[in-house]
Amino acid sequence: MKVTYYPGCSLESSARDYDESIKAVCRALDIHLQEPKNWTCCGATSAHSLNEKLAIDLPARNLPEFESMGQDLLVPCPLCYNRLIRAKEKKGSAVPIHDMASFMAQPDMLEKIRSAVKTPLTGLSAVCYYGCMANRP
Repeated sequence: MKVTYYPGCSLESSARDYDESIKAVCRALDIHLQEPKNWTCCGATSAHSLNEKLAIDLPARNLPEFESMGQDLLVPCPLCYNRLIRAKEKKGSAVPIHDMASFMAQPDMLEKIRSAVKTPLTGLSAVCYYGCMANRP
């Protein structure tokens, strides 16, 4: 399976460990991440609080390149996801955009994960943290 992968600015700097984990999991699941060559920052850190037009135009600049790749788009950062979804709605793009949690929770992905398990974590108590932006706007 091939998907377009938008790492955004954070995953290439302060969240590199998250990026490395995503890439390792996707390799194990035979998911090929294809990063667009000319992506730009979506402006999630401040554009939305400074200028509504800029908050749409920055992420929208990426949409034609994502569309030209002809694949679903995977966006791990919840803020980038939020900005790209808003731009898609305003500009009328057809590219399917997925956040990481929803992408991995699709029935076919869950089956892939189940079949890739090497050491079951039966009996392990775990707490899941989705982040403050993953489940709400």
